[in-house]
Amino acid sequence: MSGRKNGSPRPVPGHVQAGIRVDFFIVGAPKAGTTWLYRNIGRSPDLFVAANKEPRYFSVEDGAEVAFVGPGDDSWMGHFVRSRADYEALFDGAGEGRLRGEASSDYLYTSAVAAPRIRRECPAARIIVMLRDPVHRAYSNWLHHRRDGREPLPFGAALDAEEERIGAGWAWWWHYRERGWYSRQLEPFLEHFPADQILLLRHDDLRRDPQGLLRRVGDFLEVDVLADGDLLRGRNESVLVRSPFHRTVRRVARPNAVARALLPRPVRATLRRRVDRGTLHKPTIPPEDYRRLRRFYAADIERLAGMVDLDLSEWG
Repeated sequence: MSGRKNGSPRPVPGHVQAGIRVDFFIVGAPKAGTTWLYRNIGRSPDLFVAANKEPRYFSVEDGAEVAFVGPGDDSWMGHFVRSRADYEALFDGAGEGRLRGEASSDYLYTSAVAAPRIRRECPAARIIVMLRDPVHRAYSNWLHHRRDGREPLPFGAALDAEEERIGAGWAWWWHYRERGWYSRQLEPFLEHFPADQILLLRHDDLRRDPQGLLRRVGDFLEVDVLADGDLLRGRNESVLVRSPFHRTVRRVARPNAVARALLPRPVRATLRRRVDRGTLHKPTIPPEDYRRLRRFYAADIERLAGMVDLDLSEWG
């Protein structure tokens, strides 16, 4: 369960939280399984998870101006909760008997601001971090934008354009390469929170043993998060449509109101999977970009391995 090696103990029992009451946060990284985790633990009757995934309230200081100029960044900002009243309203209806939590995968990237802010407002909160091999995380991030029609550049060219985009004010979500510097991003959380208030998870474990990963989260939060049996999929995987023709096939095959009324949900799900298999594909990272990012992240992965109790030997 430990977040860092040789960490300090949890604050004494009965510590009263200051400010906003939020009991746990899923803080990132994006494209590492946070949506899957958010959806699955949200079914536990012992937890109340804010309906707005990615409110990002703690990512900037109170009153700070936020303006991003990348393609589609205005719609991306739609989830951004800026006022304290609006943020507290996310937990209306939680009651007193359930733990309250939210998921904002930008908190890890904005940890220099987010970690101390969360600590001030929610000092007893538990922090859940999901990490993915940074090379594959960056590529999945690019695929996500490519899938949505917002990224015009090939992956390598987008990496080359990243510094210029950041300087121009494109949103954090476009920072494909920079978001993989995990050791630097984790430091503020490790500095501001005791080790036993931080749970570090690997995307590799989600792929291999999702139920085991959920049990670890349940143990960490001291609740049963597997009460509803079958797991939801919802891994938010980034894939591409094979061609304009296949895009048309998907549009035609989309069930209308009549189909939804006549066909049982399992039948519709089976048909959707078959259409997906025929029209979607997940390309692989170009070898030259893979090698470039491996070199880029090598020192940071080594540093991270010395900071935390995680086996990162597969990230190489």
